[in-house]
Parts: sequence; C-alpha cells; structure tokens
Amino acid sequence: MIVSLAALRQQPASPAQSLPEFADGDPRKLDHLSLEQQKKRAKELLRDLRTKNPGALARWRQSQGGARPAVDSDLHLNDAQLILAREHGFGKWMDFKAHIDRARIAREAVAQGRPTALDADRRTLHIRCGN
Repeated sequence: MIVSLAALRQQPASPAQSLPEFADGDPRKLDHLSLEQQKKRAKELLRDLRTKNPGALARWRQSQGGARPAVDSDLHLNDAQLILAREHGFGKWMDFKAHIDRARIAREAVAQGRPTALDADRRTLHIRCGN
C-alpha cells in the first residue's frame, strides 16, 4: 500500500527489466502481427501438415492435446488457423483475428496523433500523467 506519493518518488528507481529474447519464428516474439501474414502462415502450416512435416505434426499434437489427425483429408485451413491462434494464446481463430484488427487500429491511431485510451469510457485519474 502506498502511504505517501512523495516518499515513493524519493525512492530509487528499480532497474529496468529487459524483455526476454525469443528466437525468430517464436510466436511470442514482439513483432506487429499482420492478418495477411498469419493467413499465409496458416496456409503454409496446412501444406506442412498434409506432407507430414514432423515440426508441423508436433505443433498439431501440442495444440490438440496429443491427438493425431486421422487422415490427411481431415485437415482443413481452419485446423491450421486454430493451431496459430492457440500458439498465440487465443481459443479460436476469430478471437485472434479480432485481436490483430484491434492492435492495427490502435497503431494507426497513435501514428495519426490521436491515440485512444483503453479506459476512455470510465472516469479515471492517471496518477503518472494526471489526465
């Protein structure tokens, strides 16, 4: 609990925490997500699944709780999209797509000099900036 804001300001700042480094291709890497890019990745993953690429099959098993696709004809684009969505922490492709769209809209608003606050619909006092 903060007792005094003035006392808190006098405390030395904690050292900045560095962000973890993720390898190229890791879905947690901090890159802007592009819906077109994710659609292409889903098509590539579907192709790899159908050709029984071991890496793609491992991703399938991880997203499906260890289950294997019954036959290649059972694999569809929405299966690959679901794998990508789950790798990014979403339960379904539509949630992942909506997240990418919201992030794009927010980036565009910042670039145009009119960012929107996430709490714009609430009466809020931002302690750090005073708005």
